Amino acid sequence: PKSIIRSVKGTTLKGMDVKKDFADDVKHLKREEKAFLAETLTAQMKLAAENLDFERAAMLRDQIAVLKRKK
Repeated sequence: PKSIIRSVKGTTLKGMDVKKDFADDVKHLKREEKAFLAETLTAQMKLAAENLDFERAAMLRDQIAVLKRKK
């Protein structure tokens, strides 16, 4: 199996760029907002895994890890 990398509106998403951009987007949030966002992303990650969308689930897992590091 090989991951599919598709062009999105003329750009290609890569894991590290998405993590850095997400980290930049959430650095201004308060601790309570980060906790709520982490809970929401966890629910979305579980749903994505149930729907066999493992690439999305992995992306959400990485975003949750970024949130937990920034607390």
